[in-house]
Amino acid sequence: MRGRRSPRRAPSGGAGARNAPLEGTFDHGEEGFGLWLDPAIQDNPVYAEHWAGHRPIEVAVEEDRIVIRRVGGDDE
Repeated sequence: MRGRRSPRRAPSGGAGARNAPLEGTFDHGEEGFGLWLDPAIQDNPVYAEHWAGHRPIEVAVEEDRIVIRRVGGDDE
């Protein structure tokens, strides 16, 4: 479509990739709920170090946001 721009993405690597917002969606499926993140998340060094793989989490649901925090495994 004319006049429509594609979403801008930060280049992978560097400080910009660490803080660049990524797209995601919250899915209300028939088999439960899910959070789908942009595949570019795997290029984020903070994600790779602290979140990759299966991690126990706690979820806080608020009026304007859903907060996901890691639990257990670390002496935080």
